[in-house]
Amino acid sequence: MGLTGGKCEHLRWIRGAPSMFKSSNVAERGFCRECGTPLTYAFAGTGNVSVTINSLDDPEAMPPTLQFGIEGKVSWMHRLHELPTETADEWLKKNGVVVQSNQHPDKTGA
Repeated sequence: MGLTGGKCEHLRWIRGAPSMFKSSNVAERGFCRECGTPLTYAFAGTGNVSVTINSLDDPEAMPPTLQFGIEGKVSWMHRLHELPTETADEWLKKNGVVVQSNQHPDKTGA
């Protein structure tokens, strides 16, 4: 889950608004009050907001433009693309798991 950033005034919510948590003296995090999904991160007073990429309806439309906080990057991250891959659907089917998601009511017609 990466972040993509921009100006607060360009961000539009289509249903409700996130709950906010002041996670430090300089930053606040937005999250869905219904399911807890992390949505935003912002430094107070800057007018900028970062949005969790996979919380967007179309994550492909907003590629990241900066890697921030790389001092916390784990040593194996640069090799992640070399690992074997499997889709979530493949894993679920292989393990006999049936999921009924409640996280995105806009996609279910609710």
